[in-house]
Amino acid sequence: MVKTTGLIPEPPLAEFKDKTALITGASRGIGEATVLALAAAGVRNFILHYNSHRQGIDDLVKKAGRPGVL
Repeated sequence: MVKTTGLIPEPPLAEFKDKTALITGASRGIGEATVLALAAAGVRNFILHYNSHRQGIDDLVKKAGRPGVL
């Protein structure tokens, strides 16, 4: 069931448990926040795309505590 807060529905994060997520632009900003939120929701693996900030991706994989394919 989708929860709603005001006008914007919030997806149930439990649906992401043990899944694999593909995130583009993951080295900073919204992409980085998305990776960390999905890791907290139980995503098992990440496929991450970045343009030029490789060190940011390496640091993010450590923060998320999940395997990442770059």
